[in-house]
Amino acid sequence: MPTLQQDDGERREPKGADKVAHLGFDHRSFVGPEALYDVFSAMQFNLLTTLGLREHHRLLDIGCGSLRGGRLFISYLAPGHYAGIEPEEWLVAEGVRLQLGTELLRMKSPELAHRDDFRLSALDRRFDFLLAQSIFSHATQSQIRTCLSEAKRVLEPEGLFAASFFEGEQDYRGERWALHASYTFDTLTKWAGEAGLHVMRIDWPHPDGQQWLVFRHALASPWTAPPTDALRLKQDLAFCRARLKRLEDSRYLRIGRALHRLLGTLRFRLDRLRRPPG
Repeated sequence: MPTLQQDDGERREPKGADKVAHLGFDHRSFVGPEALYDVFSAMQFNLLTTLGLREHHRLLDIGCGSLRGGRLFISYLAPGHYAGIEPEEWLVAEGVRLQLGTELLRMKSPELAHRDDFRLSALDRRFDFLLAQSIFSHATQSQIRTCLSEAKRVLEPEGLFAASFFEGEQDYRGERWALHASYTFDTLTKWAGEAGLHVMRIDWPHPDGQQWLVFRHALASPWTAPPTDALRLKQDLAFCRARLKRLEDSRYLRIGRALHRLLGTLRFRLDRLRRPPG
């Protein structure tokens, strides 16, 4: 196990940020590929807003890490409407210091708790949305089942719980947090049912190739996933229209159109001059 040198010459076990820095990590690289830090942020934010998240809703970010997605959600949501739980206290502290800032922390008043037991109900609040991005992809069976059971307790009657996981042909059977833990969809469906939840797949891209799921109360009113393919086409169309408008408003295009009209007029007059009289 790595150690760090104290000023008094003693060897000590590194902790928190010192430990991961000694191993070559920082608050960004500790939670995934550093080059994709912003991509994962946008993926989470865009997914939840597509699912209906609005600024008045309350969100619980399970495994919020260094606030990779939290920095966007905290800015967007009303004060006090974001909560995050994370076992690594140093990671949240670094996220606040380097990603969020103390001024936004003061203004938005997020609740940031340090837990590693998935006891979501310990926050003593209910939420409209829950998010577990790349949590089930590392968790044990007992951890996932506890999380689903707790989600049932804290999720509002019409709330949504979005979670990603690695889908495989067999279920991870280890009893420790894993680098890559895969599960079958049937297994997660079974555990959701035991917790009183309904689960469905949604089509949303994930840089790690994970599958997104949405859990809801089993007795909630009927709901279908948003047509993400159609939505992306609609967004692409809106982008193309905006780009076309910028081109149409370009002064160079206006000058070109004026020149085209002038040349057309000159061509017409020249043609008339070349015609024989009578």
